[in-house]
Amino acid sequence: MPDALIVGAGLAGLSCATALQRAGGSVQLLEAAERPGGWCRTENVGGFLFERGPQTYRAAEGSAFHQAIEWAGLGAEAVPAAPAAKARYLLRHGALHSVPKGLPRVLSLGGVARMALEPLRSGRPRPRESVASFVRRRFGDEAARVLADAFVSGVFAGDAASLELESAFPSLAQAEARHGGVVRAARRSAFEKRTIGGFLRGMGSLSDALAEDLGPALRLGARVEALEPGAEGYRVRLGEEQIDAPRLVLAIPAFAAAQLLAPHDEVLARLLGQIPYANVAVVGLGYDRAAFADAPPEGFGFLAPRSEGRRLLGCIYVSSVLPEAAPEGKVALRVMVGGAHDPGAVELSDEVLLERVRRELEPLLGITAPPEQILVQRHARAIPQYVRGHRARVRAIEARLAERWPGLDLIGNAYRGVSVVDVVADGIATAERLRVALG
Repeated sequence: MPDALIVGAGLAGLSCATALQRAGGSVQLLEAAERPGGWCRTENVGGFLFERGPQTYRAAEGSAFHQAIEWAGLGAEAVPAAPAAKARYLLRHGALHSVPKGLPRVLSLGGVARMALEPLRSGRPRPRESVASFVRRRFGDEAARVLADAFVSGVFAGDAASLELESAFPSLAQAEARHGGVVRAARRSAFEKRTIGGFLRGMGSLSDALAEDLGPALRLGARVEALEPGAEGYRVRLGEEQIDAPRLVLAIPAFAAAQLLAPHDEVLARLLGQIPYANVAVVGLGYDRAAFADAPPEGFGFLAPRSEGRRLLGCIYVSSVLPEAAPEGKVALRVMVGGAHDPGAVELSDEVLLERVRRELEPLLGITAPPEQILVQRHARAIPQYVRGHRARVRAIEARLAERWPGLDLIGNAYRGVSVVDVVADGIATAERLRVALG
């Protein structure tokens, strides 16, 4: 019998299992798919590295994520984003503008003036306040409609009017609480410094390396069909097989955890089911440099607020950020479509989706030839949405677990952060708690 049983071999489950195994615990990690990594996987298409999920990571030195890189033996393959990636753009009035440098062309004079007054505004964080409400209160209505809308679409593929600030962007809430505002916090260098990076063989190389390091502790193609409290902790069933363990970790989406727990706890299942998810379609495009009328775009990429009337949420200039993601003389782009405002985009055919993406993208970037390589990926219920009340909901889930399910943990991007850095930290912190509990 293993000390702990973990269900789900995304980065949260892989990190938790690796940390526990390295601390001397025995662990069994079960994954229903035939490949580990969950959303963190890389596809090599004709030499172009297209990501299934996150394109890069953004981590502070000494973070749990860097610990995972060390465990995976990928220190030499972890590369910082190219200097050009510092440039960011926003689509406004049909053209791309650098931000924040180009704000006078993104917002009206009144909107820019209203933003400049932010350090003079007093205020305290408001419970369950939305991102849009916070930005409107501190920076003005135009900033909320344009900047907050685009930013939230880029991170969560979500709705700025629905997402809860203290859960989705806690550093902004802390900036107001501790320093009286966002600009004041920035002037005091209060925001944690993080570096953007990636891997020579793509983000999926981290998942693959952690999975390989686990060896026989990881079982692929092992779908858990049911769970129940057992005499010695918990029991999971995989068809005719059953496995018992004193501790159980569910590193799967909240809706999947709800399905397993519903027969035993309707209250907990209902709380988990209240966490919504956004659908996202990702289109990877590989071009020859000659396909661009002037030159390939440089920078991290651009975001598109809904006011522009486009279907695309934004575009990452992948090979500008990470030159290793494309062969020499080639250009890789990544376009996101769908999200909370356009959930039906994932149901479009490849042909329709590609036609719409090219029609909206090519005039903006001066693309004059078709892509050489294409990868369309659809992600139904991909990104959890931290809507208003999320923090209270997570606390209620944790209280229910403590009351009714001792020895059961829920980890992953549905609860305490959606980024790969967040879920790795969640997995490693949970492993430490397991190590202490197991003695």
